[in-house]
Amino acid sequence: MKREFKGNCIGVLLKERGGAIDRHICFSLLIEDDGEWRETDFSVSSSWIDETIEMLQAARSHMKDHASPDVVDRRQYGYRFK
Repeated sequence: MKREFKGNCIGVLLKERGGAIDRHICFSLLIEDDGEWRETDFSVSSSWIDETIEMLQAARSHMKDHASPDVVDRRQYGYRFK
């Protein structure tokens, strides 16, 4: 069984670790490029999803505090190292 959650360019794929024998849920990141979605090599146990979210939030906070907005034509495309 699989379940996808997609945003504009990033998504999450929930999937069984070992099919019918092992129903434990793992998750992978999905990336959209030119209209096609691809699964990344990043795939881990669902037991790590809370820590993954915490680390992404820590990285976002660090960028907001210690990096410069990456702005092109008055639109922000993430951040740049200072």
